[in-house]
Amino acid sequence: QSSVLSLAVAGDGTLFAGTAGQGAWVSQDGSETWQPAGDALTSAHVTMLHPLSDGRLYALADGGLYLSRDRGDTWQMVGPPQFEALSFTVESTPSERI
Repeated sequence: QSSVLSLAVAGDGTLFAGTAGQGAWVSQDGSETWQPAGDALTSAHVTMLHPLSDGRLYALADGGLYLSRDRGDTWQMVGPPQFEALSFTVESTPSERI
């Protein structure tokens, strides 16, 4: 088992959980079952998750800011290396400012 560090709910009710050392997880059935959100963050400490209505999902994990454009299936680092933050805000504009 792993400790849950963050929880987020998408507009359609999909749940996302960030864990201490086991990455990000997703539930589409009200938390009855959970699956890993992709394979890139499987051993990460995910301290914050932020889903957007268009399927994008941001994650703050292990000193980096990551973006998934497909609800957690694949991830890419979008923040500077060793990005440290306690929280972040996503401004929904075409420029995708963070």
